[in-house]
Amino acid sequence: KDVSKDVSTIVNSSSGYSNQQMKHWLISSQISRNASFDSDTSPQSRALDYVSSLFPEMDMNNSKQVSMFKELYALTTFYLATSEEDTENSSSEYLKGKHHPWNEEGMWFSNDNICEGKEWYGIECGSTDPQHVISIDLKENFLNGRIPHEVNGVAFEFLEYLDLSDNNIGGTLSPDLGTFTSLKYLDVSGNLLGGEIPSELKGLSSLVVMDLSKNNFNGTVHYGLFGKSHQLETVNIQDNLLYGKLPRTMGSLKNLRELAISNNMFSGTLPAMNHVKTLESVAMRGNILSGELSSNLKHWKNITYLDVYDNLFEDVMRDLKLGKLHKLESLDLGRNSFIGSISSNMGLLLEMIDFSENDLSGNIPYQISNMANLKELRLDGNMISGDIPPGFKHLYNLE
Repeated sequence: KDVSKDVSTIVNSSSGYSNQQMKHWLISSQISRNASFDSDTSPQSRALDYVSSLFPEMDMNNSKQVSMFKELYALTTFYLATSEEDTENSSSEYLKGKHHPWNEEGMWFSNDNICEGKEWYGIECGSTDPQHVISIDLKENFLNGRIPHEVNGVAFEFLEYLDLSDNNIGGTLSPDLGTFTSLKYLDVSGNLLGGEIPSELKGLSSLVVMDLSKNNFNGTVHYGLFGKSHQLETVNIQDNLLYGKLPRTMGSLKNLRELAISNNMFSGTLPAMNHVKTLESVAMRGNILSGELSSNLKHWKNITYLDVYDNLFEDVMRDLKLGKLHKLESLDLGRNSFIGSISSNMGLLLEMIDFSENDLSGNIPYQISNMANLKELRLDGNMISGDIPPGFKHLYNLE
């Protein structure tokens, strides 16, 4: 079906609704905005023309039909807003020789009912009747343009999974993404998104995974962003242009397992995260964080990966109590201001240790020779003295 064609305005039967009436309904329901229909060639206007032609006798009292209409309208708008080559974020270099998988024959618009018949590419519906869209997975789909306002929790009441990663989407992240009440997984990483991270995302009360990494987000992280997100297990906002202090509400994420904030410009001390005892992976490299790491680290008993390379932390090494982190496999404390001697008591599971470019002194503890899994050891740029322990010759995995 040619969804890009200009379908004339259809006035339905006496039991149906006109295009104009449906437009007002979309606006009053907060699925669309009034300004989106200013042009007859906007994605919203063209989507409304197309979808209205499929519902000649729209019954607003039929909840199943209403749900089908708004999901189809929102997906059609999204298609038109992110798949055309003349958008401001597209480039001939990016799109050269590439095509959207959803444009392959039969992938999208193969049937009018999204949840019945042949599945649409990247779209999954629930099993209960009436069926609703519960998953949109369009990663690596060569999308460009912007995410339209219509991708919101009013159009997709039951959406649980949204993955638009590794595309060419630009503009800002719509605050309307915060209206999803059922969303558990949000991944828009690897795009060209900019502006501030909307504080409205705090409304994602069911969210488990939030990945906004590898974009151009800037500004500070709003203190309320994590205020209601108690289910969050993964927060990844690394590789952006964010700055300022980390919000203290981060300390309320009691189910957090993975925290990645590397390669931004965060400064100041870490918020108190003594209640976050589930952490397994922490990546903070390439910021301007300072103060003591130990006040939080002693509570992270399950941590396996810790990377704070290139910050301004200044603990005394013995205060880190590395020997109590029995699950630790990768430890990168390089390029900070840690002082004191290297602990002789560290986890035997360690595969990588980087203490380079600090202010460490003393000898290399012989206990490191017992780390049979060790593949990488960096101690350069310190004031370490004495002999290299002879047991190092038994570190057969050292690379």
